[in-house]
Amino acid sequence: MDQAVYWLWFAGLFGRGTRLSHEMLEFYGSAKAVFEASEQELRQTALLTRERIARVLCHDTDAAQRQYDEALREGCRVLTPGDDEYPDCLRHIYAPPSALFLRGSLAGLEERPAIAVVGSRHSDEYGLTVASRLSEELAAAGVSIVSGLAMGIDQAAHRAAIKAEGVTIGVLGCGIELDYPKGTRPLRELMTEKGAVLTEYPVGEPARPGNFPMRNRIISGLSRGVLVARADEYSGSLITAGHALSQGRDVFAVPGRIDEALSRGTNKLLLQGAKPVTCAGDILEEYASVPSWGRSVPSQVTPDPVRLRSGSRPRPQRKPAGQRSGLPADPAVCPDPPRRRPVPDYLSRSQADLLGQIGSQPVTAAQLAVQTGRPAGEILSSLSELEIYGLIESHGPLGYTAL
Repeated sequence: MDQAVYWLWFAGLFGRGTRLSHEMLEFYGSAKAVFEASEQELRQTALLTRERIARVLCHDTDAAQRQYDEALREGCRVLTPGDDEYPDCLRHIYAPPSALFLRGSLAGLEERPAIAVVGSRHSDEYGLTVASRLSEELAAAGVSIVSGLAMGIDQAAHRAAIKAEGVTIGVLGCGIELDYPKGTRPLRELMTEKGAVLTEYPVGEPARPGNFPMRNRIISGLSRGVLVARADEYSGSLITAGHALSQGRDVFAVPGRIDEALSRGTNKLLLQGAKPVTCAGDILEEYASVPSWGRSVPSQVTPDPVRLRSGSRPRPQRKPAGQRSGLPADPAVCPDPPRRRPVPDYLSRSQADLLGQIGSQPVTAAQLAVQTGRPAGEILSSLSELEIYGLIESHGPLGYTAL
């Protein structure tokens, strides 16, 4: 049986991007090892219920084989973590995709800097203009532009990269053969000439709402940093930014007017420590110059030879947003006991643990930082994601409560 079939079988066991799939891979190392595990071995993990153990032991690979065969008929490749072409940057994120259905090529992704450009699907002209300009400048400097092919900011970023004759990569939240968003087939064809379109969802998978938060972890995982160009406070772009922080990526945001709804999300990120961006140089100066760029940087960029050197550079120590807010330095522990209700499978372990600390009485980010021992910036990122998922509610300076 092809190795890809083992991985597709595994993806169907527990769901894509779930906490359980991550824990099982950490324990066994590969999909084939899970497939070959005995009942006793599966019980010893203490991760699976009896029903899930029975499902594993059933070894039903028919659906996985069909997915593999249909992908080949659709003319796309299937990459799994065991393949050399599988992006190494994705191997190390939380719950890496078990399979990538790919059209085009990811060649050079590891050597060439990649930046995700995301934002509102309903952006105004300002947002579209800024996203296009920044994406074109970055692509002209040799940066790969990653986004989600959604209407608005995403498509503006892809088209600008193509205009600059650069590389752009689109990550879908549905099967690769579907014309979703509708009318994007011509754009996808252009993207695959020098870049790629990919998804972790098999052929025929519709664009379900729950697919997109999981899709976003791949967008950030493929990138060195995420630029949010225009977003309201409940935008899915903030989920991508949250994934970026949990994956150790950089977060950038375009400042906006404080009285505009589409600036609330980006301005919130800036308050939490994201770097403000007004030109491509603000991003390019964060990274070392590499030969594979092959082109000059835009005229407004003035590289600092000390900061732009090969290898990793020291990161500036930005003050966590919680410290700026004037919250007490030694807050009392939240009196509300941890919750005991079921936790959604799509949450990461850190998100689930944090959700367990939030009850019916308001608790602040600073209090949660003390309780969990996690950095305030990380706490704020997770809180933003939980709020977008509709699991908690913000009460301003009073803190957060569970819904």
